[in-house]
Amino acid sequence: MEPIPVRAHGGIGLVHLIIALGFLAGSAYFEDYLLGVIGLLNLGLAYSWSVTPIFVLFHKRVDSYNRFGKLRRQSFFTGLDQLEVRGRQLFLPDTRLPVADATLARARDWREAAAAIETARKRRATGVRSGG
Repeated sequence: MEPIPVRAHGGIGLVHLIIALGFLAGSAYFEDYLLGVIGLLNLGLAYSWSVTPIFVLFHKRVDSYNRFGKLRRQSFFTGLDQLEVRGRQLFLPDTRLPVADATLARARDWREAAAAIETARKRRATGVRSGG
């Protein structure tokens, strides 16, 4: 199985870009460096939301990414059929905290990830083994 990146909705990065430009303009107008720092932080967030996926779904793990830096949390499991889809979140059985949250994800990416999980669960229910 190819990794499935689940990216953020494009509007989130755009909103952070608009906020960043507002703070940077305010920083120049009021000559306040703190507004410039806030603008630069929002510019970094705009870049991060636009480029870094929220999480990447692999056959036996999920990598959830942090907004700043390349920090990631990895959750391991034996196969996609172990994951449960509840709303727009992924859970391992008998857990309360989600492995990954796709609340802000692009609908197409989320549908692809949920379909891969559902296919794996159907294979397990019918006893068909995958080649991976």
